[in-house]
Amino acid sequence: VIDMKEHSLVMRALHWYIKRLISKGAKPGTAEYRMLIESSAGSPLRSLQIASGIKGSMFKGLLAMANGKYIKGIKILLKE
Repeated sequence: VIDMKEHSLVMRALHWYIKRLISKGAKPGTAEYRMLIESSAGSPLRSLQIASGIKGSMFKGLLAMANGKYIKGIKILLKE
């Protein structure tokens, strides 16, 4: 997620959401917060899918949209 956030609006939104969720449990600016951000946002989408229990088609759609294939990504998301 971190690698793709400079190039993709979808990944920037996902990174923002991850930071928002983590800030509810850990105080921003602390070492714990930074560690949680690095371990969550630095991991591949597949590990986020496994940890969250979300269907694979949602992450396939997000990945297609992150790669610039917005129509294909939306189709995959709507199929779900």
